[in-house]
Amino acid sequence: METPDIVLEALDIHKSFGGVPALDGCSITLPRGSVTGLIGPNGSGKSTLIEIISGLLAPDRGTVRMAGTNITSWPPYRRSRHGLARTFQVSRLWEKLSVAENLMAATPSRGRDDLWRTYFGRRALRKADEADRDVIYQTLSGFDLWRLRDEPAGVLSGGQARLLEFSRIMVSGATVALLDEPLAGVNPVMADSVLSGVRQLNDRGITLLLVEHNLSVVEKLCPMVYGMETGQVTASGSISELVNTQFFADAYIGRSRERRKS
Repeated sequence: METPDIVLEALDIHKSFGGVPALDGCSITLPRGSVTGLIGPNGSGKSTLIEIISGLLAPDRGTVRMAGTNITSWPPYRRSRHGLARTFQVSRLWEKLSVAENLMAATPSRGRDDLWRTYFGRRALRKADEADRDVIYQTLSGFDLWRLRDEPAGVLSGGQARLLEFSRIMVSGATVALLDEPLAGVNPVMADSVLSGVRQLNDRGITLLLVEHNLSVVEKLCPMVYGMETGQVTASGSISELVNTQFFADAYIGRSRERRKS
């Protein structure tokens, strides 16, 4: 049973592809309200772990629990309704919809998918729509996107698209979000805005798992970091603690020297 301070657990996760292990007994826990980092070289299993937690892949063995509930066999949409959100390395938006419409589509239904409410609950639906419009205004304003509310999402820059993804997470009612390389494809000019957006999500009480190659970003945002190699968590602690471990020497210093030689 999950303790009250732990909002998500991935325990003893195993996953192989064609007989080759991608994850070999990987375990992580996310304390409620935390920003936890996940680092490691390419091929270490980070993306596979994210896919399993979000439900896009099924583990060969192991357990994923969220808010005290075993969600290992749940499809992604059910996990989303339970409060789990995620982003991808390449932003995934409804590009032909406007910025505001992207948020409208992410808000909870509040009964609007029930046919009977269309005829007999119109007053309640109008109130729900008004509340959603207020939330959308406040959220887009908080991420400096309100001026772009009528623009198609497909015209946004990489950084603006990332902020719109964060906005969708915020209005969806998510309690946990998996951020897969949030700075990927973001112009350095927008990097500080994206980092500020990550902090805004956490300030709203959303627990975050951050996968990121930029260790200085991880150090700024994540008091706790898991280091992965060959499908296992081989180190954990703050970045300042991890730099003195064998994991860091093998995963970063050693590989950097190999690249310089080649």
